[in-house]
Amino acid sequence: MATVLLVDDDSKTRDVLKRRLQVEGYQVVEAGDAAVALARFREASPDFVMADLHLPGTSGEQLIGNLRKERRSVRIIAISGAPERLAALSSEEPPIRTLVKPFTSEQLLEALGAALTDSAPWSPIAWLRRLLRV
Repeated sequence: MATVLLVDDDSKTRDVLKRRLQVEGYQVVEAGDAAVALARFREASPDFVMADLHLPGTSGEQLIGNLRKERRSVRIIAISGAPERLAALSSEEPPIRTLVKPFTSEQLLEALGAALTDSAPWSPIAWLRRLLRV
């Protein structure tokens, strides 16, 4: 069973997403801000992180940077109602999956499936191929 670190400052959103993830068989660890998320990340060593970019204090982008410093290969799904914030993350390596709020259950499950397949270690050759679309 894969473990998800779910980071969102809105407890109702976290609750809905947590229930949906649990129905799909995921174990869920929750956090309402970046500081708690980083601590839970270190404790739980989740398979991937699903994080809203709008967080109190430290932004979701900063959280993602901190998580990548801890474990470069961490699989991430970034969530935001602001597509332009998500677009800035699209060139990251390893890839960061994104979901624009509001999203459907189908979109959520598609992003989860894609994140779980992003298991190959980062490779400069793969990055260049993706960049050049070779």
